[in-house]
Amino acid sequence: MSIRWKRSTDLLKTSPVREEFQYEIPNLDYCHNHNTSDILIFVVSKSINYNMRDAIRRTWGNMAYVKGVKQFSTLNISLIFLIDIDETNMKNVKLEQNLFGDIVQVILPQHYTLATLRDMSILDWTIRYCSQVKFTFKTDDDVFINIFLLAKFVQTLLFTYNNRTMQNLTSLNCENSIGNNNKLKSYPQTLYGFLIKDAVAIHSTTDPISESARYIVTEDEYPCDRYPSYLSGFGYLISATARYAILCTFYRDKSPLPLSDVYVTGILPEYLRIQRQSFNFDISYRENDNCEDFFKKKTSRPYAFLFYINNIFLTWCSKDTVCETSIFCKKKKPKLFDNYLLLENTVDTLCSERATRRGYHQNIIGVSAYISLIDSVELINSIWKYLLIYLEEVRLKYPKWIVRVYYHNINVSLADIKNIENLYKNVDFCDVQNIPVLGNIVNYMPGKIQRFLPLADKFVDYYMSRDIDSPIFDREVSAVNEWIASDKMFHIMRDHPQHDTAILGGLWGIKKFESNRQIIYEMIKYLLSIDLVPCYNRKGDQQFLEKYIWPLIRTNSLQHDSFLCRRFPTAEPFPTRKNSSLHFIGCKRPCIHDTHGPCPIVCRPKTHRNWTFC
Repeated sequence: MSIRWKRSTDLLKTSPVREEFQYEIPNLDYCHNHNTSDILIFVVSKSINYNMRDAIRRTWGNMAYVKGVKQFSTLNISLIFLIDIDETNMKNVKLEQNLFGDIVQVILPQHYTLATLRDMSILDWTIRYCSQVKFTFKTDDDVFINIFLLAKFVQTLLFTYNNRTMQNLTSLNCENSIGNNNKLKSYPQTLYGFLIKDAVAIHSTTDPISESARYIVTEDEYPCDRYPSYLSGFGYLISATARYAILCTFYRDKSPLPLSDVYVTGILPEYLRIQRQSFNFDISYRENDNCEDFFKKKTSRPYAFLFYINNIFLTWCSKDTVCETSIFCKKKKPKLFDNYLLLENTVDTLCSERATRRGYHQNIIGVSAYISLIDSVELINSIWKYLLIYLEEVRLKYPKWIVRVYYHNINVSLADIKNIENLYKNVDFCDVQNIPVLGNIVNYMPGKIQRFLPLADKFVDYYMSRDIDSPIFDREVSAVNEWIASDKMFHIMRDHPQHDTAILGGLWGIKKFESNRQIIYEMIKYLLSIDLVPCYNRKGDQQFLEKYIWPLIRTNSLQHDSFLCRRFPTAEPFPTRKNSSLHFIGCKRPCIHDTHGPCPIVCRPKTHRNWTFC
């Protein structure tokens, strides 16, 4: 510690000794775009912890749950992640930012000795790019927050301090936020969290295993035996004037203590005479059982945080339970789409002007093209090569069909798209941020489900869902022709032992005839539900199909199946044999790695029991 001034006001007589923080991903417009004025939640996360961030986005960090509660409908609350620098993971972090837009990456390497600098960068970024926000909340990615308790707590503070007096926060600066110079008396200068009192400062230890080296400070760094009262780093709330005062002091301290919680919420506030108050909530440090059951426990005070919850994210925080749990959607069924007149009265396709000009009675193959963090680098780099190959295959094998590419976040210009459309007359590009009639669907419809939109398009008569990284074999075309000639509404193909689901996301089709209208309306009400569809992100498209589409069509479908005919007894053999165990329908280009054994005899055509690869 190098703070040696007798009074905090003496601080203003000195110049800063350190430069402002620099950001690899500054995300300058985040607060403006999200109307963040009441509370900004900063979640500190390591670059490699994508799964943790994904779980937070799907659970307590989904602010749509908060906004859905009438009590909090006017509370302006947003969440953003603070990520450090890891040179081995830079590309993935940038892709993640492109997908979600909720990342600030500060130029600080990963190391626990830099924890204080990392936490101070939160205050620095907030003051520079989100100065109007009244409260900042800091937490970590391994903590589960009871977001409703936090929202209620902040709402009470806003009411207590009279929200109308807390509007012009842009007038704050070092001079008017420190000590007796604080001229904004109506603003709370307080930190809130879980108060830790009389903590012993560890200057040495005989057991370095039990006392982690990160908690040891020298007497030169901190000469006292005990720390001032400070707040647990699991989560603390800091007001606007407090963050200015603390940051201004930090910039003039040559040797900040590396223990971030102690320094940021204890030593500096003590020096500045900033109050620290305790949340009136409980906190659990070791809870690993079912998260839903945990929050249902009867306690004298409600739980606010759970710590050490990696297992909870892997078990409780799955797609279905997140969307159906009574914690987040208490006794609430998802609102289903019911505005069918919107679709019937439109003069546009659910794609583009180019697609609309083709007129009615279109035969459409729907594919999705987007960059996802779960995709391999090779697939990302090859996405356009695969698309061009696929378009050529469709031109030759499905000459009366059009490929609709539902795209988002791809490294290609509009000029490149126009060139492809000029070169291939059998393709229409559909910008999912600007779909006619529906607008921007990115925020609620997962990428793999976006290709299903032609299901709700009145311009479409026949529709098939496919993957551009799967080649079109003659065997597939024969199966599709058999389906078109049949009286069955739906088509399903399963051609590998691992195709063990009712409907594969890229191997199904539907005839959208007038006689099927009522069933199609039933499908659309699930497909276009902004409450329901977000539950099935990443690879959830097949779960969505099995749960909501399969029950509607199972008795009116032609199923071609080469391995699972016992599980699906109404399935039929493919009309042609397979050339190779590598070349199954739905294989991933170049189809040289994944193989399988002989298909069961019972699944072979009765007249061709000798087809080993049926």
